[in-house]
Amino acid sequence: MSMNDLVPMVGAIRELREMYQLSQSGLAKHLGIDRLSVYRYEAGHVPKMQILRRLAGMAADKGRFDLCRTFIYPISKELETPVAALQPVLCGRAA
Repeated sequence: MSMNDLVPMVGAIRELREMYQLSQSGLAKHLGIDRLSVYRYEAGHVPKMQILRRLAGMAADKGRFDLCRTFIYPISKELETPVAALQPVLCGRAA
């Protein structure tokens, strides 16, 4: 994944966390991971597919389908599946 692909991801994670009014520790607890992982994601590391799915679900729960698409983009790359095919499953609505 290129750095250009990561820029929206970094902002999306922080925006989602703030939307839920969570600290990095709070988001980590919500996702079942440690705070250092959230710090790394916000610094540019790409979360594992399981975490990306949880983040996509959190975004969809708040009606932020734009953020949901950002989180499923790396999943679509790894699975070699179009985002539009994954969006109804992971975000709860069609593209």
